[in-house]
Amino acid sequence: MFFNLNHLKVTNADENGVMAMVWLDSTAGRDFLADNLTYWEPYQNTPEIYVAFSGNNGNTWSEPLALSGVDVADDFWYEDNGNFLGFNESHEYVPAWDGMTTMYAYPSEYLKYMGNDEEGNSIHRMFMMFHSDDNWGSSIVGEGQAGAGEVIMSALDFHLPAPVSIEDNAQPQISGQLRQNYPNPFSPAGTTIEYNVKSNGTVNLSVFNIKGQLVKTLVDGVQSADNHSIIWNGEDNQGIDAASGVYFYRLKSGNTVETKKLIKIK
Repeated sequence: MFFNLNHLKVTNADENGVMAMVWLDSTAGRDFLADNLTYWEPYQNTPEIYVAFSGNNGNTWSEPLALSGVDVADDFWYEDNGNFLGFNESHEYVPAWDGMTTMYAYPSEYLKYMGNDEEGNSIHRMFMMFHSDDNWGSSIVGEGQAGAGEVIMSALDFHLPAPVSIEDNAQPQISGQLRQNYPNPFSPAGTTIEYNVKSNGTVNLSVFNIKGQLVKTLVDGVQSADNHSIIWNGEDNQGIDAASGVYFYRLKSGNTVETKKLIKIK
């Protein structure tokens, strides 16, 4: 599987500066096969396709998202004693890829802007081609000749929250108004988010999942110029406890849009 390493592709930036970086990674499988890290067993024969996004012509990039046809239970991310394993990336299941071995992925030259969703996130479609082959495109001693495999074509839609902007090509001002939550990772006891409002005006502070979907609106209204803080108890807008995993919280205040990452555990 390590034939895939460093097989990295970058799309061209569209007219709004939105672009993607795609690469293959089989570290999870190696960690199981070579280092006996048993929690990676579901990934032992399947490299993952990693995707990161930029909304400013490649100057800054999002946290990577790992995609594969491996479906694992919610408790996969925890040790037997209930401690969160602390993965930095979100490993997402793509049902259409179930049972496939994702090798040598090639994205389209550009992402296709598909509009905005109801939460204001921009939707970008990536057309992708990869090779599905158990022998990873190579003859293997003791395994025989490589099989023909299949060339798979996929179209994936990604919902990207700010700072990716479609209506305004100018990048938002980043001024350090939003601080890192604490504790992080956090348990159901909650986490505190502090932020500074520079001038009186409308403020929105919201939490999004890794797909860019709105989970919880924490603040949406007029606030005075001052330091503020709020506690998120991990529930969504319907009062349901959100799943454990990686989330992003975004502050919009005046001309400023800032986003940071947080991790929710059991």
